[in-house]
Amino acid sequence: MVVSGPNWVLAALGALVLPAVVLQLLWANAREDFQRRTCGLRKLARRTGWELLRRGRSKLIDRIRPLDMLLGTERVIGPGLLGKLSGVPMHAAEVINHDGRQQAFTIVTVPRPVPGPDVAIVPRDADWSVEGNTVSIDNGSFDKLFATCSREPDYARAVLRRPITTALSADPRIRGAILLFDERDVVAVVRGRLDADRVVELADLLTALRRAVPWRIMDTSTELRPTG
Repeated sequence: MVVSGPNWVLAALGALVLPAVVLQLLWANAREDFQRRTCGLRKLARRTGWELLRRGRSKLIDRIRPLDMLLGTERVIGPGLLGKLSGVPMHAAEVINHDGRQQAFTIVTVPRPVPGPDVAIVPRDADWSVEGNTVSIDNGSFDKLFATCSREPDYARAVLRRPITTALSADPRIRGAILLFDERDVVAVVRGRLDADRVVELADLLTALRRAVPWRIMDTSTELRPTG
């Protein structure tokens, strides 16, 4: 249909104005979300005594090797949090991937009590890619929900004992998260911007795992056995 006269002018104005209105609404929503998250992070920092880090200040993320595969090497470090939970050091940061995907991720870490082989716990409905062989943990409900990856299958089975895997299978805090037992850190990675409530959930989960996992199953030269 051909539009002519005043109708043509109205159609042209509509074509110009409508995208601008949509962009303005999107910008307003993004600004509101940013303000809500920033306010939440500041309140959390005041309540816990944690330090709220400015963009680019979180350096710990760079030493966690598996993150290169998960997030890519072209990334920008956003705001972060640094403090202690139940006496355990905790570090959280926002990471923006710039390898063509432009995605935001939240990383939360606590120190691993004893260095050891890498283990990754990946939700089976996620499109994450990690290094290592897929390991069956011999817990049906856990193996159905998560893929466990490690270059040391016996070690992964030894540290992920049934009480731990059964608890993780029913724990809502793990939703959408990858768990990494890096050489020096216990790490959670989720998609999305840094959010106070989610940071607390994940830090609490990692602190509980840090206490529960039998990290000192270390002797790979002969057979795996607990050590005192």
